[in-house]
Amino acid sequence: MVTIQNDGTKLQAALLRQQGFERLRLVVLDGDGVLRDSSALVYTALSKAVESQGLSLPFDMDDLRRIRTVQKYCDGPGAKVLLAVQREGASLKEVLARPNLGAELDAIVARHITPADDRILDEISRKHDQIISEGFTNVGNGLVHMVPGAAEAIARLKISGYTVAVFSNAPSITNQQSGFPGIDISQFYARLVKGDVIDGRPVEGKPSGDGVTRIMRMFGASPEEVVYVGDSPSDIKVARNAGVTIVSVMSGDGSLDQFRAGGSDWVFRNLLEFSKYVEVPRAEGVTPLLRKGSAARTGEVVAEGNSEGSGRLLRGG
Repeated sequence: MVTIQNDGTKLQAALLRQQGFERLRLVVLDGDGVLRDSSALVYTALSKAVESQGLSLPFDMDDLRRIRTVQKYCDGPGAKVLLAVQREGASLKEVLARPNLGAELDAIVARHITPADDRILDEISRKHDQIISEGFTNVGNGLVHMVPGAAEAIARLKISGYTVAVFSNAPSITNQQSGFPGIDISQFYARLVKGDVIDGRPVEGKPSGDGVTRIMRMFGASPEEVVYVGDSPSDIKVARNAGVTIVSVMSGDGSLDQFRAGGSDWVFRNLLEFSKYVEVPRAEGVTPLLRKGSAARTGEVVAEGNSEGSGRLLRGG
């Protein structure tokens, strides 16, 4: 049990309400963008996969990050967007800057992608996944590395008594030790990826909350005791579908505007800042970039630098 002595239960309750994580027990983390940065590998994989089919579909890393904020077009399926936008005759960057990006991309894809494209798009996805698998098997290629501060963040969360787990949509190869260079994966009490079979049923991928829900069941946790930490707007949907609090971090694909529009409960610069905010005793001078109001439900946005929540977190382990 971890406690901080104070003058009484009323003070304890007040400090917990300030903190906003009064019942937190289980922290479930996304993989890419939260713990590791595999963006260079993903960019290389899609580029080579497209080229392998004799196509010229120019895009850069920023374009890919923007496309990846729409879950259905992550990774190999991103080629569908590139091909459709090219046929539309529009500027890729202009399209990707539009609001309601998911609906915009769906409309363009519907206009320009037909069943005749299935073979080549399937081959691009297959080649993309092959390159990703090879890249995670040989992380010495320098295309995969941990997000700065991630290892320290895990240590802080564990020292403070939280159970730490991982749920990701990434291929199963990324869930092995080679997929987390610089972090001992034995620190995670559970690691699930889309497709893992638990109790005879495969885990559903994002935006389903199934993976987070399965992890909750493993540890007997209730939704109010759990946060899901993600780096993309699609992760907000995962948390909502699982009924848990969403903590968004700026170390991956999403932007502050997207997190605000999507209804993130909390936004931090990275996992390390979040871990400092909830550690026991809490580190000084750490504030979220964005948070909702009391109990993360009123919708009030607290601006960066707000002093609310300066009390220490008290909790039992």
